[in-house]
Amino acid sequence: MDHNGELWLIEAVRALSPSTVLDVGANEGDWSESALRLLPSARVTSFEPIPDIAARRGDRLRRFGDRSNVVAVGLADASGDRTFFIDRDRTTVSGLSRPYTDEDLEQVELPFSTGDEYCMQHGLDSIDLLKIDTEGADHLVLAGFRRGLERGSIRGVQFEYGPWALANRYLLADHIDMLGAFGYQVGKLYAEGVEFREHSTRHEDFRLANFVAVRRDDIEAIEAVGVR
Repeated sequence: MDHNGELWLIEAVRALSPSTVLDVGANEGDWSESALRLLPSARVTSFEPIPDIAARRGDRLRRFGDRSNVVAVGLADASGDRTFFIDRDRTTVSGLSRPYTDEDLEQVELPFSTGDEYCMQHGLDSIDLLKIDTEGADHLVLAGFRRGLERGSIRGVQFEYGPWALANRYLLADHIDMLGAFGYQVGKLYAEGVEFREHSTRHEDFRLANFVAVRRDDIEAIEAVGVR
């Protein structure tokens, strides 16, 4: 996080005084903990479907009181139990998609919801920052937030793109097209800023990186996170 721009982005977003932050695919909670520490005005809801990891994260973040909310449910494009692949030695590569590995993985059925359903059930009218890290299922998470994206009630999104794009047949261009249809522009996150750029085939390099989406008409947000 110190080198890939994630920590920089959290600090940059502080200028926007965020109050609602969602961490989807939070794993052990490093990102959530940083957001809670650096965004004193924000309540961070962390989603992690693996029960024992969610429990450990809840213990880790308990000192933040009611500013931290840990939910032992995954988010995707539809609600219901889904097959989840778990690598117990490297839980950071566990997910809905089989990771790019030949190792035998534990397969379990875990509960999932959509982001829109969760927001409606819990009265979340807006989201200041939606961070997604779900090992190749980020596009499914985004599809589950379709209503929020259409309404423009999600101010900023951070998502990953990497090697699993080949297996899932879902390219960076597909992310850009989907988010663009809702009025968002997408930029690549670097150590000290986001570069908003025209997409090119050379950008489909399948190297692990984070990307940020903000609404095209949200000049304040663009200026807060854009490359200086």
